[in-house]
Amino acid sequence: MSSPKSKRSARLSGIQKKIIMKNLLKQFRSEQSGFTLIEILVATTVFVLGSMMFMGIFATISGTTLRVEGNRLAQQDVRYATELIAREVRAGYNFEVDDQGDELRYETKDGDYRIYTEEIDKAESDEDFPVYTLYKEQDGVGLPSQLISDEVFLKDLNFAVIQPANEYPIVEISMEVFRKGFKKVQDATTITTRVTSRVRGEN
Repeated sequence: MSSPKSKRSARLSGIQKKIIMKNLLKQFRSEQSGFTLIEILVATTVFVLGSMMFMGIFATISGTTLRVEGNRLAQQDVRYATELIAREVRAGYNFEVDDQGDELRYETKDGDYRIYTEEIDKAESDEDFPVYTLYKEQDGVGLPSQLISDEVFLKDLNFAVIQPANEYPIVEISMEVFRKGFKKVQDATTITTRVTSRVRGEN
């Protein structure tokens, strides 16, 4: 028959087991309760910094892509005009450039011509500085013809006539162009070419 002392020890042992189990359960729940505030702040900071770096890289790549595409489209549109002017110069003579350098007059066997710029209305261009388009006109014959599309703007145009001694005249053409709608990401592209006339002229 068990003594009162052994019964009391058994009860204490049962109580101790309950206390130990309760403490273990609390610890388990505490470990499973989630992140601490500091851990959340650190994770949020890392995420925000990573997102900002990603957005910066993405913006740089997008800007570069748009700039390259704008340059390509502008050069593609202007190529027709430069090729046409080159053909005119090769067959022309008696070249004259006005004081501003943006108008070229010349003669061919078909008549007198001029290539010149005309400012585009700001309401149409939506730019905060003057932009131009390019025209070719035969004196006294018909209407002028536009040499570049409405999608390309001239920021600057300069003609220069080089007349080497006893040689054919050379016309230098320099244009700063950009594609409409690309000015915010694209600097004006400078296109320069020199064309030699095949006619000595009649000065």
